[in-house]
Amino acid sequence: SKLTYEIASTYRLGEVNLPLNYIELGNEFYLNDDQYKEVFPSVLDYLNKSREWIQDYRSIQIPQSTNVKFAVVGSDYGAEVPGRRKLWLKTLLDNISPSDGIDAVTVHDYIGTGLSDLTGNCLTVGSNQLKTYLNKAFKDGQTLRTNTFADIQAANQGHLSLEPLEIWLTEFNNLDDENSYIGTWPHGLFNAAMALQYLETPEVSKVITHTMLSDGVFGNIFESTAGFDNIACHGTLPIGSYTTRKGEFTALGNALNQIALALHNATNAKKIEFTPQAGSNIPSITPGSPYPVLYGWYFENTPGERQMIILNLDFNIAQQYNLTIPTGIFTGTVNYDQIFTNDFQQAILGNATSTGGPNEIQLLTNTSAGNSVSLSAGSITRIYQEQAPLQLKLTDNEICVG
Repeated sequence: SKLTYEIASTYRLGEVNLPLNYIELGNEFYLNDDQYKEVFPSVLDYLNKSREWIQDYRSIQIPQSTNVKFAVVGSDYGAEVPGRRKLWLKTLLDNISPSDGIDAVTVHDYIGTGLSDLTGNCLTVGSNQLKTYLNKAFKDGQTLRTNTFADIQAANQGHLSLEPLEIWLTEFNNLDDENSYIGTWPHGLFNAAMALQYLETPEVSKVITHTMLSDGVFGNIFESTAGFDNIACHGTLPIGSYTTRKGEFTALGNALNQIALALHNATNAKKIEFTPQAGSNIPSITPGSPYPVLYGWYFENTPGERQMIILNLDFNIAQQYNLTIPTGIFTGTVNYDQIFTNDFQQAILGNATSTGGPNEIQLLTNTSAGNSVSLSAGSITRIYQEQAPLQLKLTDNEICVG
């Protein structure tokens, strides 16, 4: 793209009264694509161009974007990534100056499940692989914090301490689409675990799922009635024909919607520490894993509203988990929404329903007069209290005073 084109687009946004607050300068230029390497042979070439664009853009002072924040393209990395990608973030951070006008670094987080069939055939996975699959969300989440996030934090504590960088997660999901978890409820739980773990890093200020409207792999909402037609591997569909419900949630959307509801207007977040009762224990997702099957967060906002979101990643229906909420958090009756499925291998075709039929997620909405909530196997539970509605008195002879 060209700067003049982007500026014209910004002016057009102003014409339709849409403010512009955040700009991401490009997408995944650390990859080895020939067109990327031709325009930006090195990360320094990219950084210099970013500085130029930021300076020129700010000098114009477009009315609806005078306080816009700019983010440069960062990268996650591991031991097996190519050199360009592996060195991209460190070189970028070492050369950013507080005077550059850069506000944030974007990161895309895609986790390979390790369950792909390299022969090109779809890999059918069962209950044993399910544990490995869900554990991978936490194992790779820890790697992201240890490598990528830690590098940004170190720069913020060093030469960027006066103008610390935010972290924007602008894409996240599974990496592969070659296993039968795609589009199933475990796929939703996997993404929920990824999203909630970003809260463990204070520098993460923006989290955006890959695509809002799309198919059963990347979308939160089905854009068509054939949301699995162009996906090589996915969960089981009804025999004969199927229809995804256009405009309704995918498995990902059902899961992330509950997190969004819990996070809405939150000003404080705390990770929940689960303590088992005497004589019992909370098992790990996989044997020997440091990650327990229960993972959750507590949120509160300025008016004093409180919510909890809890993932139960244990699909063993014989294992019971009864959550006892400490006194003082909620007063009186609490409400909770709980979503789960009766068959984790089925592809999800739309919104959760109260009945939870074939290829559906079941939504249980209930209240608890005490402080105990039962966590269904393989579920997300959102606990909250209904706020008293605002009462407005209308008269027929007075519209307003003053």
